[in-house]
Amino acid sequence: MALVRVDEVGVGEYDANQTIQAEDYFKASGIVKKEKKDGGFSIGNVDNGDFLVFNNVKGLQDKTKIQLNISAVKECKIELRKDSPSGELIWMVDFKLSREKHLTTFTSSLPKLDSTENICFVFKGSEEKLLEIDSFSFKIFNDKQ
Repeated sequence: MALVRVDEVGVGEYDANQTIQAEDYFKASGIVKKEKKDGGFSIGNVDNGDFLVFNNVKGLQDKTKIQLNISAVKECKIELRKDSPSGELIWMVDFKLSREKHLTTFTSSLPKLDSTENICFVFKGSEEKLLEIDSFSFKIFNDKQ
């Protein structure tokens, strides 16, 4: 049985002002939770077409970047879509083959988002076990940073 974390956010809701653990998804397809050596969990064995849904992500209106904490990246695409795997495409990134097996932080620009969104990560690639994702967060960056 998975542990339950008691916080102020609520069930099926996420705060964009905090780091969101990938394993705390609302809905998923083809995803495997993996226990990390140092404790906690990550999402692994991500294959083509797998997805993660996070409903009611609040506080997105001023966020301009997304930061992903990932490892073991093979050549793949990550799409961020509204609501579902077939929803409106918000953002996409192509990852090239990486031999890095440790946690890597990747940051990329986002378009303007509504205050609250249902977001879905969709993973695409021609190989199996494309990546592991530990967490993600939304950030505010301006040109002076």
